[in-house]
Amino acid sequence: MKILALSDIHENLSCIRKLRGQEENLYDAIVVAGDIGNDISSEFFIQLSTFECPVFYVYGNWDNQLEYHPQHPINCRLLHMEILEANGYFFAGYSGCPTHWGNNPIAAELHSETKAKHRAILEQLEEANHRAELRVLEFNSEYEFAVATIKRSADGRGIKTKLRSLEAKMNREKRACKIVCVNANFR
Repeated sequence: MKILALSDIHENLSCIRKLRGQEENLYDAIVVAGDIGNDISSEFFIQLSTFECPVFYVYGNWDNQLEYHPQHPINCRLLHMEILEANGYFFAGYSGCPTHWGNNPIAAELHSETKAKHRAILEQLEEANHRAELRVLEFNSEYEFAVATIKRSADGRGIKTKLRSLEAKMNREKRACKIVCVNANFR
């Protein structure tokens, strides 16, 4: 069996056009191991469908917005959790991973289950993040007031040093506020 295998296209459609222009219909199957690219997938499959053999593929992280029930040309088949045959050989595949994976139905189900199971914790985390954002806004106001005060009272002496020191202090307090608020939910 003669197989043309490719992966990690990363939306480089010109490469696929060049490949198709150079390769004849001498393959028994084409296998694509993911990372096609969300934006070029339609044109990609049109190019590969011109080969006179089946095109088997799985998705990678560059394909996280693509549908798991695609409408590609008839000879292009998604291998996700499937076993498909070509010329007496069997091909199997799995797309992505079970965590945060775009349109992957397994990931969607796991995400929904996790969200339901840990709803109380997620709500606490959301509230803590909201409090942290409010405190950061307060820090920004305090910082602006302090800068104006320094500029009025410094008379040009040591103003840059005082401003750098104030900025460093405010940034430390902002980071500490975010860390404290987020970590407070996990005690």
